[in-house]
Amino acid sequence: AVTLLGAQERAFHAEPIGFVLYRSGAGLWDPQTTGVTMLGYGVRGEARLGRLQVVTEVIGIQFLGISSIPQAFSPEHGFSWQLDVSGSLDEFASDYTSMVLTYEAAGATLFAGKFSRQWGPGMHSLFLSEKSPTFPQFGFDWPVTEHIHFTYSHGELFSGILVDTLLAPAGTRGPQRLYVDRFVAAHRLEWRPSEKLTLAFSEAVVYGGKSMETMYLMPFILFFSAEHFLGDADNVQMQVDVAWRPRPGLMLYGAWFLDDWEVLTTFDRDKNNNSFAWQGGLDWRNLLLAGDRLAVEAAWTDARIYRHRFPASHYANRGYPLGHWAGAHAQALQVLYSLRWRGYRIQGAYTYAKRGQLTLEMLEEQYSSDRSPPPRFEGETESFQHLAFHIYRPLWRRLWLEVGLGYVSWENAGFQPASPELLDPVTKFSANLGLYYNFSLPGYPLTTLLRP
Repeated sequence: AVTLLGAQERAFHAEPIGFVLYRSGAGLWDPQTTGVTMLGYGVRGEARLGRLQVVTEVIGIQFLGISSIPQAFSPEHGFSWQLDVSGSLDEFASDYTSMVLTYEAAGATLFAGKFSRQWGPGMHSLFLSEKSPTFPQFGFDWPVTEHIHFTYSHGELFSGILVDTLLAPAGTRGPQRLYVDRFVAAHRLEWRPSEKLTLAFSEAVVYGGKSMETMYLMPFILFFSAEHFLGDADNVQMQVDVAWRPRPGLMLYGAWFLDDWEVLTTFDRDKNNNSFAWQGGLDWRNLLLAGDRLAVEAAWTDARIYRHRFPASHYANRGYPLGHWAGAHAQALQVLYSLRWRGYRIQGAYTYAKRGQLTLEMLEEQYSSDRSPPPRFEGETESFQHLAFHIYRPLWRRLWLEVGLGYVSWENAGFQPASPELLDPVTKFSANLGLYYNFSLPGYPLTTLLRP
């Protein structure tokens, strides 16, 4: 319903969320070859009062058919899991919550809430992506001029690092567990000199084990300099990216990501200890048919990015990387093609990914006096190739039916980078069925298909 009261427009709208996904071979959720079902139910609401708007989603999610948390090495959105007071898995369920409160003032947009979003071009950003579970944050988007856009955000992450355990009163279930604080501040400056070209610089700092830092609440300060001023104990990341649109419907893009910049060795081939990642791709709409899309994206990450000498400053939230879903010491290629045909949406996708070890010894060597780059993919590694074909049909309003087939060739399935060991390879097919109403979880085929 929408009404006009005085000079302000008021609106409120709410709809249920419901979905069921079945994969006969478990897909990338688990190395097993038996069926797995994911159930979800919740509500999505939106309210507006003049320039103030709030959008919120609450979803309860349950997995059936697996006895452990779905493995994280996939493009699908990560979940926060329900733990009991002792830290063990109490119920194999997850609560997905997202809330965005925005207020438009003087041409800028102020925001606060609990959500995740992507910064930069492409399907999966190296810098900030939607792989991580949602987390509390606030900030603003400011179109400074017609060609310059600035964004700032400050958020609170979940470190998972125990700081203390408080004893509970007699007769209660167990002790209260307290975790080390972890925060992230980030800003992004975009310059669009023409309609075809966008250049951007992004910077973020993750810091933990202490209270919120005043320096990082200053949107227009260089975090690289502020981190040095505060004692060189935090984790600064930088990215430069470019997007070029040579013709309508076609975007070519590239990104270069830098972790822990050492200025004096930048151009020294023998002593250069800078850690980096790169990404490139294209997104081509209306390539062969009206409404079709081809997306190709490749990423490469150094073994030394995202992690830090102090675990409280890892570039992660609930164990998931804040950046690219493949994480550090990895490489990935994704190809996606989708089209519309007689009311149907058809999508085919190919994903290749490989990752190597990320042991404690590697982290210690990273900060030793001899910081030579570690050998790439030495020892045990994990890799998979995933082919998927899906057909979607809208049944009623936002209710969609999915029918699909997936194939996975998975080497070292179930690999743990921190404690690598040799595991059995897995090759399997999955028949995929789904029924979705108001489904919007990032990284899933239907969400990718429907997003603009």
